[in-house]
Amino acid sequence: MIHAGSKGNRSAFICALDLSANQLRIANEISATLKPQKDPKPEVASINSEGRLQAERWHTG
Repeated sequence: MIHAGSKGNRSAFICALDLSANQLRIANEISATLKPQKDPKPEVASINSEGRLQAERWHTG
């Protein structure tokens, strides 16, 4: 399990090389189980403007 945003902090985020944990959680938003990737890329997970947990590739610059 990966958990960020203790005490309900919805602006917290998670950065990882592989987000295939059993569960991602930010504040009170929880993801479904994620499958391991064959070739993981850096990703960031956050709560989007619609209030849902969203993961996307990390973009530099």
